[in-house]
Amino acid sequence: MSIVVINELWANGTHLANSKYLNVKFSLYALHMFFVEVELNSLDKMLGMKIFKSGQIKDKYVGKY
Repeated sequence: MSIVVINELWANGTHLANSKYLNVKFSLYALHMFFVEVELNSLDKMLGMKIFKSGQIKDKYVGKY
């Protein structure tokens, strides 16, 4: 993960949704023309980040809210 992308996400990203699977939490953000899914552990420490425009990751949030 690039620290530049992380800083840009926190400064300009728009939070869209949360999800949870077992002990892992996911937060979905919109950033410019992309979606960003942030994976967090139970202590809210970032485990990973996926950047995408469409596809299966986005589909799991569609219709949830």
